[in-house]
Amino acid sequence: MQVEGQHTGENIAASIQRTVDEWSIGLPNAVTTDNAANEQKAIRLLGYTRFGCYGHRINLVVKKAIQCDEIKDLLKKGRTLVSFFHKSSSATDMLAEQQRLNTGQTEKQDHRLIMDCKTRWNSTLNMLDRLVEQTPYIVNIANLTTISKSTSQTIKLNAYSFAEMSILQDVIKLLKPFEIATTVLCSQISPTMQHVMPVTKKLLSATEEHEDDAEVVKIMKRKMATELRKRAETEELPLLAALLNPDTKLLPFATDEEKQRARQLLREKASVTKVKKDEQLETAGPTLPQLPEIPNDDDEVQVKEPENPAKKARIQCSDAIEWLGDVCITSVSEMPKETLLDAEIDRYFSFTRKESDASLTLLQWWKENEQIFPNLAAVAKGVLSVPASSVPAERVFSLAGTIVSKKRNRLSPENVNKFIFLNMNMKLYW
Repeated sequence: MQVEGQHTGENIAASIQRTVDEWSIGLPNAVTTDNAANEQKAIRLLGYTRFGCYGHRINLVVKKAIQCDEIKDLLKKGRTLVSFFHKSSSATDMLAEQQRLNTGQTEKQDHRLIMDCKTRWNSTLNMLDRLVEQTPYIVNIANLTTISKSTSQTIKLNAYSFAEMSILQDVIKLLKPFEIATTVLCSQISPTMQHVMPVTKKLLSATEEHEDDAEVVKIMKRKMATELRKRAETEELPLLAALLNPDTKLLPFATDEEKQRARQLLREKASVTKVKKDEQLETAGPTLPQLPEIPNDDDEVQVKEPENPAKKARIQCSDAIEWLGDVCITSVSEMPKETLLDAEIDRYFSFTRKESDASLTLLQWWKENEQIFPNLAAVAKGVLSVPASSVPAERVFSLAGTIVSKKRNRLSPENVNKFIFLNMNMKLYW
C-alpha cells in the first residue's frame, strides 16, 4: 500500500490499520518486523505484539564477525580482484578459457566471479566461495606470457596465497550453517517459527572452538557466540512453536527451566483461547426459542409432566438392558475445563506418531488431529502463523522495484497493488 508523506511510525500504523480493516484480518497474534525504529513504533501504536526478524538477527551476527581486521583485508583483496575481472572482458574470457582447459568441458561454464553486496552477508559468502574455487585458474592467468605486465601484477597482488586460501576455507565452513539457517528461517511456503530454537542451538554448536582452528576463526567464533546469545534470547513465541511441533515437543535442546516455562505458557494460551471461543458463542446473538407445535382440533392438548432429573441422568445406549440400569448409572455432570485441558495437554505429550504422519506437513498434521486436540490446535494456528522473518515481505518490495522501473514509472498505486497481488498469488490458482 502506498504510504503518503514521510514513513513515520504514525503513517505506517495508519496504513497497516487500513489493510487490516480492508481484509478483515482481525487482531494478529504477533507482527514480525526488522529493527527499524519507525516500524517498531508503528506496531507499538497499534498495540500488537512485535517479534524481531530472525533473518536480520543472523545478518547482524555474521556482519559483526567478519569485521575483524584479518577478514577485512581478505575481503578487500577479493573485491578488488572481482572488480578487475568485471571491468575487463578479455580477463573474463581468459578465465572462462582456463575453466574449459582444466575441467575438460567444451561448453562455456557460468562460473563468473561474484561481487558481494554489503547489506547482504550471504553474498559475501558467495563471493569468497567462488574466489576460492577459481583461484587456481586466476593464478594460471597471471603466469601467462600473452597478458600485459599491468594485468599480471594486478592479479598477483590480489590473488590469495595458500595460507589465505586455508583460512578462507575455514571461514566458509563456519559461515555455511548460517547460510542454511537463513534459508530455513526466511522461507514463506511453510511455517518457520518452530525452527527458531533448534536453529539457534545448531548455530551455537557451530561456533564452539576447537584446538586446530586458526586464530582468525577462533576470533570469529567468539564474536558469533556472543552476538547469538545476546540476540537469540528465549522468547515466548519460538518456545511455544517448538512445543507445538510434534517433532520437537519434548524440547531436547532446551533447559529444564525452559521446558517448564513452555508447558505453563501452553496451558495459559490454550485456556485463553478456549475462553475466547465461549465468548464468541455467547456474543453471537440471542437464540430464539423454538415455536410450539399447534395442536389439531381433533387432538386434546396434553400437559407435559416435568422431567424427572433422575431419569434424565440415566442416558444409555439404545441396546442397553434396563434391568442393569440401577448398577450402570453414569453421572452426566461435566468435568471442569481445567481438568479437560490438562488431560488434553498430557495426551498430546504422550501421543505417538503414526507412520502415515511422515507424509503430512506440520499444518496438515494439526488439521488431521484437530478433533483430538481442539484447544491446542487453536493455539497452534495462532503461533505457527507468525513468520520467523520479515524477508518474505521484503521480497515483495523487490518485486515492486521490478514492476515500477524507469520505463514504467507512471503506474497508479492501485495498479501496482494489483500487479503485485497477482504475481504473489498466481501459483495458487494457475
